[in-house]
Amino acid sequence: MAENIVPVEKDTEMDEWDNVLVPVRPLAYLDEGKNKANAAELKGGYLYLFWKGELWRELKVSERSYYQDVNLEKYRNVPAQQNSDNDSELRPADGSGLPDLWIPYKLNGQVQAGATGVKLLFWPTQLTDDQIDNYEATPADLDKYATELDGLSAYSQSQAFSDDQNVSDMLSNSLIPVTDNDMPWLGNATSLFGRLQNANIATAYLDWQNRGFSFSLDVGLENNNENIVPELIVHLSHDDSDWQESITLEPDQNDEWSNWRTATFMCMPTSGHYSLYVVNPGSSNEVEAIFRNRPYTELASENVNIEPKRINVGTVRLLAI
Repeated sequence: MAENIVPVEKDTEMDEWDNVLVPVRPLAYLDEGKNKANAAELKGGYLYLFWKGELWRELKVSERSYYQDVNLEKYRNVPAQQNSDNDSELRPADGSGLPDLWIPYKLNGQVQAGATGVKLLFWPTQLTDDQIDNYEATPADLDKYATELDGLSAYSQSQAFSDDQNVSDMLSNSLIPVTDNDMPWLGNATSLFGRLQNANIATAYLDWQNRGFSFSLDVGLENNNENIVPELIVHLSHDDSDWQESITLEPDQNDEWSNWRTATFMCMPTSGHYSLYVVNPGSSNEVEAIFRNRPYTELASENVNIEPKRINVGTVRLLAI
């Protein structure tokens, strides 16, 4: 992380060392109000630490809310098909499970902030190399979703962490239970969180991780004699820009025999209109429109009104997040 660091005598005392790493544990805001009393643990997805404008670490979040490092030096800019035998991971995480992230706060006497600071980004699925390259080349895009950790500078005054917009200490935190309407990568308070709460650890709050909507399709397994459901893709397009996203429908992780297949969309443009389609690649790319030109305000509403709709492959329902 730094060069020209020299050893010191073991009995040397300093008010603050020239090289300081601080432990950080991320939480996610549940709504856009950025209320620290309305936050939850992460139990899935990926964390990305950008330092000095470049990706420094990539970590997978486990179901138990531990963090596992990806060997970035090994996998960056390597064709995805060569990275792993596991098609669901572009770059497999094989590091040890960590309860917190160690962040460089000061190196060679210089506080790491601003252009040399750390920004923390969460994403529910693993970023592609192209997405990472874009964030490194376009800081404005990174700033839309990342949390900057300059608030760690409070450590120099008190060797603790004060309440900042993006940072606080663990003692100030309280988690609220998540519900079925929350994103699947958000979890309830864990025993791990309780064990760490009395430690001198900073909490970093990730912004707006609970915005979007969930699309579910009842594929009617009870009506399928062979119990075989084709791989279906749901495609969401923003009618007012080039933004679009396609997601393969997946069964509930906790109930793989359920009739329902689900896809969750997030980090969408927050204005304009959307159209949604279901694509069946196994049937000459058959496409069925679920809705067209629907305003974002309706999709984001807690009382989103999308009536159940029967299509060739099942029955549709939507749930605002």
